[in-house]
Amino acid sequence: MTKFVALLSGKGGVGKTTATLNLGVALKYYGRDVAIVDANITMPNIALHLGSTNLPVYFNHVLKNQKNILESIYRHPSGVKVIPASINYQDVEGSSLKNLKAKLSDLNNNTEITLIDCPPGIGKDVLHVLKAVDQAIVVANPDIVSVTDALRTVHFAEENGVTVLGVLLNKVRGDAHEMSVDNIESIIEKPVLAQIKHDDKVREAINAKHPVVFAFPDSKASSNFKELAAKLIGTVYVEPIEEKEEVQPTFFEKMLSMLGLK
Repeated sequence: MTKFVALLSGKGGVGKTTATLNLGVALKYYGRDVAIVDANITMPNIALHLGSTNLPVYFNHVLKNQKNILESIYRHPSGVKVIPASINYQDVEGSSLKNLKAKLSDLNNNTEITLIDCPPGIGKDVLHVLKAVDQAIVVANPDIVSVTDALRTVHFAEENGVTVLGVLLNKVRGDAHEMSVDNIESIIEKPVLAQIKHDDKVREAINAKHPVVFAFPDSKASSNFKELAAKLIGTVYVEPIEEKEEVQPTFFEKMLSMLGLK
């Protein structure tokens, strides 16, 4: 049976789409069969992030009963299956998540894990997503506004019968202006599953139309996402060993060595 996991956020701009894509690629790194669905049908971003804005079939066509969901699957070079939503307003018009659970059912046994990039907030579309998933992860930034919105999102998900695994803290700089993990966990009463460090490679990867875990697998953010993926599937993440560049001796050092003085 496929496990369906929603990535939620109390507000836009926290990096939820980036988190969804990179968590998917990180899970694929551990050999999991992963699909990613863009359920933010009014303001979709996955197609933009991957440079896939001119495809023949989108998730919108599935929602409008024009295509089967299996016809809307595209494979990223990482091996992750991606089901993007269209940025074209004509495709958006008439799309509805009302029957989302039924549409996703065809993914059962066709993938191990399906990550769903949700609309921000706690509106009607998010409610439709919650009815279709088993678990949720809430994406937030380490500031009081985002954390407060995340708290409301956690309560909304739990009131609708969804298990919230915890919080993914994104864009973490580690400075004095940010809330501490202990403080965040005491407010939300959920564990902080991961801290994704602020990393310029994330923006560079978006510009290259790939998730950072794929484009820059050894970056700080990529390591954070792989660590999160390992935690979710119950394995251990091993930090890659940095290869130190061999320092060549100077001419003076070579002379001392030849004279037996070094």
